[in-house]
Amino acid sequence: MFISSLQNKTIKEVSKLKNKKYRDKALLVPVEELQSIAFAMQNGFTIAKVFYCRSILNIKFGDLQALDMFVKIPCELTEVSQEVFMKITSAAKNPSGIIALVKQRDASLVKHTPNFGDLYLAAEGIEQPYNLGALIRLADNVGAKGVFLCDVRADLYDPETVRSSLGTIFCLKIFRTTSVEVANWCRINDLKTCITSPGAKLSCFDTDLTKCSVVVVGAEHGGLSKFWLDKADIKIKIPMYGQAESLSVSSSAAISLYELVRQKG
Repeated sequence: MFISSLQNKTIKEVSKLKNKKYRDKALLVPVEELQSIAFAMQNGFTIAKVFYCRSILNIKFGDLQALDMFVKIPCELTEVSQEVFMKITSAAKNPSGIIALVKQRDASLVKHTPNFGDLYLAAEGIEQPYNLGALIRLADNVGAKGVFLCDVRADLYDPETVRSSLGTIFCLKIFRTTSVEVANWCRINDLKTCITSPGAKLSCFDTDLTKCSVVVVGAEHGGLSKFWLDKADIKIKIPMYGQAESLSVSSSAAISLYELVRQKG
C-alpha cells in the first residue's frame, strides 16, 4: 500500500499519536529509531503497523534493507510519501524514514516477584521526558531488572522519552506506580532502599551498599518527597568539590547505581 494524501484517515490517526491522550486511548507508541524498534521486537512487544518513506530510507541507509526486520512478523507495512512521513514523524529535524506503532505494555508491581540480587531504580516525580528516558537507559546500563515510575509526570511513551532511552524502555520491566506502593512492595519483599541526601552523614563511597536493592531518585527541581526522606533505609551523600551544590538527577542516579554495582562486585 502507498499513501500520498495528507487527508488520508489512517495518516490523520497516526499523526494524533504525538499527543499523549491519543496514545493512551489507542495503547500505541510510535517508535522511529531502528535500534529502538529492534529492542521492542526482541523483547516480545507487538508491532501493529509500520510506515516508511522510500526516499528518506535511501538517503539514510542507501537502500531498503531496514525493512527486512519486519519480514517474519505479522504486521501491516505501508509506504508513504515524504510529505506524509513528515506529517507523522516526531523527529522532523532528523527523520529516520520509518515509524513502527508498538503496542503499549504495562507491568504489574503486585504480581512481580524479585529474585535474589535483583537491582531496581525508582524515579519519583520526574517531569521531563528526556530525563525519564535517560534514567531508564541508565537502569538498563547497570543491569537493573526494572524501573519504578513513582508519581512521574513525564509520559513513559512520549517520543522524547523513547528517543533518549535509546529504546531501552522495551528492555526491562517498567512499573507505573506510586511511592507508597513501591515502599510497601519493598517491605513485603524485604528489599532495602537507598536515597541521596545532603543531610546524610556518609558519602556513597564510605557506605556499605551491598544490601541495597532499590536506588530512589527525585524530581529535577524539588528532589525527593518527605515520604522517601523518612522511609528510605539507607541515606548517602555524593561529595561536591566545586561551587555547585547539586547534580542533575541522572548524574546522581548514575553515581549511586554504579557505586552499588561496584560494591556488589
